[in-house]
Formats: sequence, C-alpha cells, structure tokens
Amino acid sequence: MKKKFLLISIVLISLGIFFNIETKEEIQNFTNEGNMELAIYIEEEQTSSIPSKDSGYYFDREKSSCTNEAYINWDSITWSPVVMNASAYPVRCELHFTTTYTEGILNGTDPIIKDELIPVIINNDGTVKRADLGSKWYSYEEKQWANAVILKDESTNNNYAVGSTIPEEAIESYFVWIPRYKYKIFDDGNYTGLGTIENAAQTIQIEFETKDTPVSSGTTVGSWLTHPAFTSFDANGMWVGKFEPSRNGGSEDNIRNGDAIQIKPNVSSWRNIQVANAFYTSYDYKRELESHMMKNTEWGAVAYLQ
Repeated sequence: MKKKFLLISIVLISLGIFFNIETKEEIQNFTNEGNMELAIYIEEEQTSSIPSKDSGYYFDREKSSCTNEAYINWDSITWSPVVMNASAYPVRCELHFTTTYTEGILNGTDPIIKDELIPVIINNDGTVKRADLGSKWYSYEEKQWANAVILKDESTNNNYAVGSTIPEEAIESYFVWIPRYKYKIFDDGNYTGLGTIENAAQTIQIEFETKDTPVSSGTTVGSWLTHPAFTSFDANGMWVGKFEPSRNGGSEDNIRNGDAIQIKPNVSSWRNIQVANAFYTSYDYKRELESHMMKNTEWGAVAYLQ
C-alpha cells in the first residue's frame, strides 16, 4: 500500500421499478379465455396495436402496470408483453410506450437520469456528446456501459442540446451506471493447486434484476447470490465515479470540502487526505443523490460486472 495515499471513489444511488417475467404463451391463454385485457398507449394516447420494433418507441416499465397484483414486463427479443403473478382474474394490463430507450437484458435496471446528471456518449477520441434518451446510448449486452456527467456550472445544463459536444473544461465529474444483478458463485475461495492465475480466470455469470426481485442468498458453488452492494441500499443500481476523484485546482489539502471534488481523466488523484475527511467530503459532494465514499462491496460489484 502506498504511504499517505487514499483513493476516494464516489457512488450515487438511484432507485427504480421492477416487473417479473413469465412466458408470452400464458398471456395468449389468458386473452383467449377472457381473463386478460391489454390496453396499449403510445405517448399517453390509447391505440389498438403495439408499435413495431423499428418504430422508435420503447416499453415504459414505470408507467405500465396490471390489476390484481399481476406484473408486466417486455420481452425485447420477441417484442411482446410478458406477465407474472396473474393468479386472480380478470386482469387488466396497461402497456405504455415512449421514445425513451431501454434494454431488455437489464430487466428493468436501466440507468436513471435525474437532477444534475446529463446522459452522454463518449467517443473513442474522448469527445463527449449529450445522449438522446430516445435512441440507443448504451448496451450492456455489448459491454457499452451508460455514462453521465455533472457540469461545473449546473445552470448551463440546458445549453447543450442532444448530440452537441460538451467541452472537457465544462465537465466537473464523470459517472458510469452499474445495474443491480445477481451472480453465480464460481469458487469457494480455495486456490490451492491451481498453479498460475491464468488457470483461475473465467467469466462470471450474472443476471440483472431489480430490487423487487426476491433476493438470492446462495452460499455454495453453483448457487446464485444477489450482490450485497445493492441489497444494502435496496437500490436498482448506482452511478459510480468513472475515474479517481481529484481536487479542484490540483491541491492535496487534508480538508473536508465537498465542493472541491472533481472526477476527471488524466489528472492526479486526491492524495494525503485522512479517512474521516475523505468520508465527509464524499458525503457532502452530492448529498441529494446520496453520494458517499465507496465501500469494498461496491467496488466488488463494479469489478465483477467488468
């Protein structure tokens, strides 16, 4: 461990909504038996058919719901509604579609943009552009995580239109979205006899799930465990600092000052700060977004997903 060095990592917590999944065949059966009614809305206007896959509309989980404690989700592969817990009939489900992009593989843990956060796409050359929430701006299936930034002057947030470049000098901090997930336990922590580290390398199996899913609490190899980073906050995901936090102006003063934090690439991280000041500085940074100094479990959640 380096002497007199402490890395502050910042985490922002957001909550979301979950709907469970069953097969689309069951919906067909319910409809045929007169037990289920589907009402379809596009931008709040009721319509008689589901918009096509290439229409630019996406299923809105937050607005969609069912009666009698049933839940509804959307299968983006088959482009059809899926339902669970339809045990009391009749069931009426409202399907809402908007131009806000979501990804089926995330099962409802899509990134939540609120308050100061601005969704962005970062090009390979580092250019930062404001993302269009109605188009594909992330894909966890393709290992393209969602990014967002906070500006130095938040009053200028609306100065940048969708697709416009946000200059580096205007950005205070970068964040990346870590969706809630469970993972399959892959070993018991005993590495005796494995030889080189290459022999132990393997892909970690994960499944995204929301906070309303029953928590998996496996303890043995082959069982599933909801990552504890998410259960401790009952959250659907967290925005994590994309780089090591640094001090505005380059100073490394051992002080408590949430206004002094920035999270940017290619700058020296904040060193020579006591744990207490690191804790309170992180806590003060964006209290309305529940910012705090990163815990070991939260770092583990990022590492396992990566």
